[in-house]
Amino acid sequence: MKKISSVFKNNHEYILRPFALVNHEHTEYLQKDVASNSANGSIDFQIAAGENISALKVLASNGAGAAIFADKDTTGHEFSLLGISTTAGLTGEQIFIRRSGLLKDAGAWSWNVNSPIYLGSAGVLTQTVPTSGFTAILGWPTDVDTIFINIDRTITLL
Repeated sequence: MKKISSVFKNNHEYILRPFALVNHEHTEYLQKDVASNSANGSIDFQIAAGENISALKVLASNGAGAAIFADKDTTGHEFSLLGISTTAGLTGEQIFIRRSGLLKDAGAWSWNVNSPIYLGSAGVLTQTVPTSGFTAILGWPTDVDTIFINIDRTITLL
């Protein structure tokens, strides 16, 4: 890790972490941990829930740094997609989000491996192409119960 100096809070030292997330030694600063799971190449991170969150839902940032359900019809969510929740949590609790890599839900998912996965309404993963709001391809199934998350650019539908 590389240390950098800052002019904030009496010139304390900060530690630069991957993905430009900054950790400060004092507790008044929010710390977001980014972990790489080398077993499946995934990138996960932890963030506070901005509402009660269910696992396996697409999340966006609420502008205050907390996670909320993403929605294809909500203006601004096309620019603030975070990833897919891998844990559930109540408002204010820390949850984990997978930004990229493999995600499996044996027994619950039954994906068509020939079609991409899109963001639907209220954080739902779907293979139905959106006809309103914006289109966000979140990834592709590698099997009927496994997806490879690779959030692509969004396209606003007119």
